[in-house]
Amino acid sequence: MAAARLEVSCKASLRVDKIYYTVDVHDMSLGGMKVEPIEEYCLGKKVVVVVESLRPVRGEIRWYSDRKAGIVFDEPLTFEELAEWVGKRLELASLKASYKQG
Repeated sequence: MAAARLEVSCKASLRVDKIYYTVDVHDMSLGGMKVEPIEEYCLGKKVVVVVESLRPVRGEIRWYSDRKAGIVFDEPLTFEELAEWVGKRLELASLKASYKQG
């Protein structure tokens, strides 16, 4: 069974070799994520992904298409890690919304 993918919209820092990219994250699951923009030469490379409020995650770029790439994590996130991360993002969003209203 395929892992449930969460549609997300956030930035991540991606290290490929010694180069850092700032990418947009489109979706994330316990086992990986989809990001863009990325260069085709990154296909098959080992990466480290850093997303705000989440521990750095090691993985590998498994597919590439039209500047988008799929990263498979070396060790999947736990459900608790992903749930906590989503919770933090929702808290931040509601804080920002209430701050704008005030």
